[in-house]
Amino acid sequence: MKIPNKLLELSRNELMVACRLYSIVNRHTKLTTNGYAVCIKQETIAASCGLSVATVKRVLKALSEKGVITHQYRQTRSNGCLGATHYDLQAFSFLADYFYMPNDVFKLGLSQKMFYAYALFCKLADSNKRSFFHSYNDLAEMMQLKRSEVIELVGALIKTRLIFRTRRRTKAGDHTDNLYFIVLRVKGRIKKKRAKEMRAPRTRLSHQSRYSQELAILDFNMIISHKNDFVKAFGKKCCNYFYDEGGG
Repeated sequence: MKIPNKLLELSRNELMVACRLYSIVNRHTKLTTNGYAVCIKQETIAASCGLSVATVKRVLKALSEKGVITHQYRQTRSNGCLGATHYDLQAFSFLADYFYMPNDVFKLGLSQKMFYAYALFCKLADSNKRSFFHSYNDLAEMMQLKRSEVIELVGALIKTRLIFRTRRRTKAGDHTDNLYFIVLRVKGRIKKKRAKEMRAPRTRLSHQSRYSQELAILDFNMIISHKNDFVKAFGKKCCNYFYDEGGG
């Protein structure tokens, strides 16, 4: 999902709910004069973000006041009940005003602090290698947290396998800033599909080699059988020759 950069200026709960709303936006989303038109239930947002429905309602109201949600309404169904709420989200530029986060991050049950830290790391990472190299002090200053809290959050994200850390050394052998990588999460069905595509050529080659081996064994058996027939015929001819010589 593509998240506007300015969402990192929101509070922890507001950031998570806003990201959940923008996670619905894709190339098929309708763009109105008020922004991106999405529809989602408040119960779904609460379940995805680990918040109560009452908290989600307060956060949605705050997002409306801050201009992230430009318009919202609910339609009445044919049975008279109200349907899910429709939201219009503020549009942003898809050229350089966003950062990328995987959609399945809401399935991991992250806390508000962990989600904010992961969103910040995704923004800091470069677009090519998906890596960043900031010290704990720099990250603590950006997140307005203690250095110990940042170290704890980084360790938790590494344990959740959302980021990967490598320790670097200078030419003199001293430790320098760590290098972090954003782990690209791939769905299981894509992994299975890729594994199947990779195994298919090896399977065909194995069948082909087995078929070649069977042909080679068959040819060898035919050669042996012909050789035996030749030996038998040659031996019989020799016996007849010596018999004729002895009889003569």
